[in-house]
Amino acid sequence: MAILTPLRLTLALFALAAALVAWRYSPPASAAADAPADRFSAARAREVQSALAGDGATRWAGTEGNRRGREAMAAALEKSGWKVATQRERSCTRYGVCVPVVNVVAELEGKEPALPGVLVSAHHDSVLAGPGASDDGVGTAAVVEAARAIAAGPRPRRNVVVLLSDGEELGLAGAEAFVRAHPLAEKVRATVNVDARGSGGPSQMFETSRGNAAIVSLMAEHLERPVTTSLFYEVYRRMPNDTDFSVTKTIAAGVNFANTARVEHYHTPLDDVAHADLGTLQHHGDHVLAMTRAFANGDVAARGDDDAVWFDVLALAIVRWPEGWSLLLALLSVAFVLRHTIRARIFDRGLAVFPAMLAFGGSAATALDAVMSGLKAYPSPWIAQPWAAIAAIELGAIGAGLFVARWLADKASPRTLWSGVWLGWALLGCVVAKVAPGGSYLFVVPALAAGVLGSAPFGVACVAPAVVAAVLVLALRVGLYDALGFTVAPLLALPPLLLATTLAPLLPATTKRAAPALGALAVAGALVAALLPKYSAEHPQRVNVELRQDEGGARVFVDTGWGAALWGPPPAAMLAAANATGATAQALPWMRAAPYADHPRVEAAPPVFEVASAVDDGGHHRIKGRVRSARGAPLVAFFFPKERHVEVKVDGRYAYTRAFGTGSLLAVVLAEGESVAVELDVSGSGAVAFELFDRTAGLPAGSKAEAVARARQPAQTPSQDGDVTVLSTKLTL
Repeated sequence: MAILTPLRLTLALFALAAALVAWRYSPPASAAADAPADRFSAARAREVQSALAGDGATRWAGTEGNRRGREAMAAALEKSGWKVATQRERSCTRYGVCVPVVNVVAELEGKEPALPGVLVSAHHDSVLAGPGASDDGVGTAAVVEAARAIAAGPRPRRNVVVLLSDGEELGLAGAEAFVRAHPLAEKVRATVNVDARGSGGPSQMFETSRGNAAIVSLMAEHLERPVTTSLFYEVYRRMPNDTDFSVTKTIAAGVNFANTARVEHYHTPLDDVAHADLGTLQHHGDHVLAMTRAFANGDVAARGDDDAVWFDVLALAIVRWPEGWSLLLALLSVAFVLRHTIRARIFDRGLAVFPAMLAFGGSAATALDAVMSGLKAYPSPWIAQPWAAIAAIELGAIGAGLFVARWLADKASPRTLWSGVWLGWALLGCVVAKVAPGGSYLFVVPALAAGVLGSAPFGVACVAPAVVAAVLVLALRVGLYDALGFTVAPLLALPPLLLATTLAPLLPATTKRAAPALGALAVAGALVAALLPKYSAEHPQRVNVELRQDEGGARVFVDTGWGAALWGPPPAAMLAAANATGATAQALPWMRAAPYADHPRVEAAPPVFEVASAVDDGGHHRIKGRVRSARGAPLVAFFFPKERHVEVKVDGRYAYTRAFGTGSLLAVVLAEGESVAVELDVSGSGAVAFELFDRTAGLPAGSKAEAVARARQPAQTPSQDGDVTVLSTKLTL
């Protein structure tokens, strides 16, 4: 028996590819504080990050922590020789929020200041629940240190503008204010943005502006360790997510970087300097510095007409081609593979192997997901120990795929199996090239390799394209769990299942025993996943305590919702502290229902809307007044019933409302003791009814709600807005 069969060689090369991927897609080593002045140093940037977020305080818009961090960043930029100013604006965004923002704006004049300039941005604010050392302290520190290095090096050709925006967490408010109202916004045509969705991982270039072909070429030339693919861009632009780049790309062409690993720290108190990865900071900084210099010294400062398809190879180089070529390349791969198939003159059921493996493997992954969901193996999208559940899904899919492949192989030739596999890849490449061309490379490149090598010795024709596929597919697998968690768990099986299809032509008869073994391991993994602890101090369950009081009384809520996801059932100790009976309700009209218990009333007055004038002309009800919080809360919110169309102005500026189920929301952030002018234009005649809320961070001292919060265990943490006290009143005007 041969010691090194083509199958064993392929598996060995898969293992080597996996090791290379793990190494190359880790953040680089950090540069020391004594690195050359014109280089980026994560050690120096860490000092900036610590000055911004090291005290552990929230930097939510308008807070004292926001002011301290903002002033520290302005001082650091000024020390580096930049011309620094602040921009103060009330920004009303499409997210239904009006907020006074304070942006830090700095400028460095280039050798040709009349040319369009370059904008480099990150946001200096954070959510209420955490200090934001990574989101977006890592971006802010990267930009400030890169700005120092730019000033220390050769003077750039173009002007460079730094924007450290405020209010990003409240709906991109600072970026909106800059683009709408700052005079420098008219003078920039290229932009670089940095954000974070976790405390570690590589710096990924995941979004560009439209017409990106020239920008991708610039990245290929200037990035030393690029982690990027047009698949990121293809997926992201179909999602509802936004960063400041969503705003700045409307005025400039550019790139958007982010890291996504260790999402368990995101928007929690664990997003602190101690958990922020130094290598991630170095990687972001290298990218920001390289792309800023490339834009500032080059000619790419305007939008192009053509998009590209691109991908990096082990973070060593970027391969790219015009998007319009994708379908042609996919069709060529079909033609090449089909040519070898016709020449072989063998047509049997092996041609069905690719769709059969995907169907059986996908079904197995879906079944295992259903089983583990029933066993509460992952009660939230991300858990403390996901390895067993991921292994179960992947092994189950591979086992089922190999089982059907071996069954087909009993009455099929290896050559037909080869044709079935690579025709499947090529045809799928055609579909993706048509529907989502940014992801087409994943299928087209391996299929082209198979088509080109189809006349080579059979072992080479099988092994070589499989290894090409492994390099591309395993790179995708690296960040898949970080990006998706278990929200669509069967998708986690897609990368290994795709690789398993490439093994079909090489399977010996002994594989009949391998498939059941993999299935047994998958079942064992599912059972282990059900038994493992779901949360830990480093990977905590998200749970907030919300105290809501209105005319009808007060309630305390124990809420494990975060966005569209639930973070498991509420902790029993917290429910017991609240004396919750199992009843659920919405703490606020725009939130999901959560367990609650009655709470003694707190001594505090609800928010106030003081009417200055009200006119009913029969078709519209127009009301002018001022809104304020009687207890000095920094946020008030209007909730209008959906039966009436409402247009709102805040301080004379049109304000968007955001639809939520039974109505629409407008939140207004207030400075301390401030009242704000509000104009309502309500369709239809007759009285106008709405609810008015105000919100403060934290819970009343000595209250039952505070006791509920104290019942949190180390494996539980507040997140996003954290624990809050909300007072509301219903108004009819």
